[in-house]
Amino acid sequence: MIVFFMFFPDYPGRTQDLHARITEAAEAVLSNRYTLPDTHLKVRVVRTGGNIGESGPLELFWPDSHEIPKALLRVNIHSQTGQSNRHKGWALLYIAHFDSVLVANRSFKNSEEVFESDLSTIWAETTRFHGNPLSPDAIRQLAKQGEIYSNRYISEKKILKENDLRNAYDIDTGQQVIMHYNRNGISLELACKSRNRGFNGDIIKLFSPDTQHTYKARITAPQTATWVETLK
Repeated sequence: MIVFFMFFPDYPGRTQDLHARITEAAEAVLSNRYTLPDTHLKVRVVRTGGNIGESGPLELFWPDSHEIPKALLRVNIHSQTGQSNRHKGWALLYIAHFDSVLVANRSFKNSEEVFESDLSTIWAETTRFHGNPLSPDAIRQLAKQGEIYSNRYISEKKILKENDLRNAYDIDTGQQVIMHYNRNGISLELACKSRNRGFNGDIIKLFSPDTQHTYKARITAPQTATWVETLK
């Protein structure tokens, strides 16, 4: 259980807003516990319970977790007056996450080539986003490796997930592949057809018309693989 102490001095003639005090205390916890920039997180108080009081220092009892909280989070609150430190209530917080994400400027068919002009970077809330959004850094890495293609149908204005785009496959389904076979002193090169698609390092199935056998092979380069197993 993490305890964070936040002091709010009293100002004569002014009562501090309860939600503002709790929000400031929560933002201080986030800033001190996690390395994510403050601009990526925003705290909103959903509701409170108990008799927290209108002024004075607050202690927020934060769940002991290494992960940055996302969406709803309940914290207990103590307040201190003089020598007294007592449980006064609780607060239900909403921790909103924001980040730079990529959106499609137009719709894409499956396996359609995607260009830089087809994408835009926006600042968006990702709190309830299903999966991981594709970041600008990730798209730059894809671009360094070659042409970029859609991995499925993508609608216009959609925030992209990290697996929505890909580079060209090193081997595609139905493509001719040279399989290197090295076993028990026998070294062969077999012309095969791919039953799967994949990238360098993936294991796929290949069929040889000459031997009438199907093999498992590991992709080592475009249109090239190394034998792993002969299938019955």
